[in-house]
Parts: sequence; C-alpha cells; structure tokens
Amino acid sequence: MGKPLAPTALSLAAVAVVLFLGDTGSAGRTQPAERAGDPARGGLVWMTSGCGACHAFSKAGSTGTKSSEAPNLDRYLVPHARRVKLAVELFAFSRIYWGGRGMPAHGWALSTQEIDDLVSFLVGKPFSAPPEGVARVPPLPVPPPVAAVPATTVARWVKLERLLEHFAIETTAVPDEIVTELPRIKIERERGLPVSGSAHWNGRYWVITLSADEHRFRQRFSLMHEFKHVIDHTTKDFLHEGRPTSSAYEQAERVADYFAACLLMPKRVVKRLWCQGHQDIANLADLLQVSPAALRYRLDQLGLTDRPTRCESAKHAYASRPVARARVPRPALAGDSR
Repeated sequence: MGKPLAPTALSLAAVAVVLFLGDTGSAGRTQPAERAGDPARGGLVWMTSGCGACHAFSKAGSTGTKSSEAPNLDRYLVPHARRVKLAVELFAFSRIYWGGRGMPAHGWALSTQEIDDLVSFLVGKPFSAPPEGVARVPPLPVPPPVAAVPATTVARWVKLERLLEHFAIETTAVPDEIVTELPRIKIERERGLPVSGSAHWNGRYWVITLSADEHRFRQRFSLMHEFKHVIDHTTKDFLHEGRPTSSAYEQAERVADYFAACLLMPKRVVKRLWCQGHQDIANLADLLQVSPAALRYRLDQLGLTDRPTRCESAKHAYASRPVARARVPRPALAGDSR
C-alpha cells in the first residue's frame, strides 16, 4: 500500500475533484433546497439582489435602466430558452447559477433555495431544480436574416398594401398563410405559455410559438406581431432607442402591434366595409377575424370613430403584450397572478 495522504493533501484532492466536476457544466446541489421554490419569496430575492436594475420585467415593475445589454425578460426569456431547447425554468436556473452573455454567476452568492425561489417568481409557479443540477447553457445560435428583402421595404409593402397585392389576396380576412407559408418559418401552438407569443431561431429556421389558450383571432394578431420581430431582429438595436417617455422594448412592441394591425386590417378594406354599413364592432371584427379591441383602435387610427376617452383607453388598448394577453378570456394558468 502507498503512503497515506496527509490531511492537507486530502483537502487539496477534494478541491480538485470539486473543480473537475464543476467543469462538466452541471450545477451540483450539495445542499438541496429544504422546500419547493415559492414565487412570493422569489420576489423578495429579486428585490434584494438588485435584478431589476439590469433586467426589465413587468411583473416586478422593473425597467432595467442600469444596463442596456441585459435582456428584457418579458420579451426574451421564453425565446432564449427555446433556442437552446430547455424548459424556461431550467434555462432561468442555469443563467442565474452560471451566468453568461455578460451576466455574472450568482451560484456562489445565492443559496439553492433562493435560486429556486427566484426561478419560481420568474415563471410564475413553484420550481425545484433536479438533484443532479442544471447544465451550463450553451451559446445561443446566431440567426441569419429571414429574407433578402430589407425591413424598410417590407414596412412599405404593408403601409401601401403591396404585400397583399404581391400575394394576390382578395379575401376580407387576411389569411395566416402569408406568414406560415414563408420559407424558414415554423408555427407552433402550446398551452400554458406565460406570454401571447414568442419567436426564436433554432439554428435552421424561425419558430413562432403561439399561446393555444388564447382565442384564435388573438393568435392571428400575435402571429403577425411576432413576425415583425423576426423581420427586425438584425436592426432592432438601432431602430429603437430608449427615451424618457418609453423604453426601446416598449417602442418595439408598439411598432409590432401597428404592423399586425395594418396587415390584418388594411386601410382600404376596413374603410370599404365601414362605408358599406358594417359598423357593428363585433360583426366587423368577425369578418376581419381580429379581436374587437384591436379593431376599435384600428378604426380610431383611420379616423373612422371618435378617439376613446382616457378610461376607455385603459380598457381597450393593446400596445402592451402582457396586458393584452390578460384581457382575452382564457383558462387560468397555474401560478398566473396577472
């Protein structure tokens, strides 16, 4: 038998084993959480850890003014998780524990319980990381442009209704196929999503995921909304700049809403129907296959109705995606407090 290792040597060997296991990319749970993660406790972790200084997250009322590089979690948490083919909660745990893409690692500063609580707050339901830990998130694939046509040209097509002419569309309701039949575009529908829709590049094509819990007309609007984000993904950094009255994220959301409204409710079609006597909001919305709330504001944009009062604006506005999602009747989602 060899000479026994001294206590110091044993300690160094143990450290070496820990470091070696850490390099495998698995977040070990040497101290498992005592209980399942809790969204309420996670909200406190969010506040005390200063997460809102960098990340915008509407549920926490955070605007992320400290860092322009940190992703807006309302917009990018779900798409980024899908791009690396991870469940949203596992992706969030890995990012918090390991860090990455400019975010510092918090696995050394937060306990396992605190990370579980924080992830539960982000996804809106209790979460506990698996005993074997969560792997380090691989680099996100860089998506290519969806088409060779510049974004400005596409916007001009929509504004002048040339996109509909290009596809020879003569029906009252604009068909979804003008997006779903495009190359490198795949549409998926899932239940239980925390957002109305998301878009991500999976390395081969764009995947637009829509909430199956929402009404079909709302899904159509979300489809066109997300398609606008796909078009703008290479230019979003200089198309939208933060201002005192609105953040870059809010500007991008309003532009995507306007794009969807123009595409699904073309000016010429809406005015023709309105002047022909189709002035009942519910019936006209059914003809166009859009939600009544979206139609009301499209009519206001076109000057066909009086501008709503401030109280009506708060009731019917659709510029904010999370708020718009909450207005559509749908089954309650587990952990959804909004």
